[in-house]
Amino acid sequence: MKIKFAWCTPHLDSARKNEFEREIAEKISQHLDEHEKSAEVIVYLHEEYEEADRYRIRGNAVCVEEGQEIELIKEIRINEGFLIEFTHHSWFSTRTL
Repeated sequence: MKIKFAWCTPHLDSARKNEFEREIAEKISQHLDEHEKSAEVIVYLHEEYEEADRYRIRGNAVCVEEGQEIELIKEIRINEGFLIEFTHHSWFSTRTL
């Protein structure tokens, strides 16, 4: 399984991003079936909220299929830099770009 990360969170350092990438990849791989593991997964992490030393990052993991169809796998939330949660526990239907 190939996972690519697209970070739009300029305030996180590379070490913290690497740590999150490892943890997110591990959690996402637990939710994929064999067919989905053969596709490329892209994780977009975009909204960053900062309050003092706390922050939240939200993102989406999408599965890229042939023919430019993507499937939203999970929404991801990183809360205060420690807890990574999936905000939905169900799969979403495939849509075409």
